[in-house]
Amino acid sequence: MAHITVIGGGIIGRSWAVVFARAGVAVRILSRRKGAKASILDDIAGAAQRAQAIKPEVSVESLLSRISVHEDLGEAVSQSGFVMEAVEEDLAIKTALFRDLDHYAPPDAVIASSTSSFGISRFAGEILGRHRCIVAHPA
Repeated sequence: MAHITVIGGGIIGRSWAVVFARAGVAVRILSRRKGAKASILDDIAGAAQRAQAIKPEVSVESLLSRISVHEDLGEAVSQSGFVMEAVEEDLAIKTALFRDLDHYAPPDAVIASSTSSFGISRFAGEILGRHRCIVAHPA
């Protein structure tokens, strides 16, 4: 797997990015907010600093070196082996996003959702690649 893509730069998306980067994986974050890169990376640096008490052998600098922020979906998911969706709990947004992910993500990439309200079939049931879609909620 070349990298993991996290869709969404909010608190859940940033948290997933920290978990994956701390495990040594390259992470691409997709944020729809224009110009959000600096604030996302600043927030991640703060979280990484606080996580030093848990895993001090992973420096903030090495963690940040594994994370990049993107605004283009196709670029963010190209060559991704695992895509972690972490957008708002809106059925229409998730449905449109999973349709796009099915098109842009590599055919063997697992596409996971952090949904806490919907079964995966509610927004991925009609796409061709629905067999690779799962729910992976952190709680």
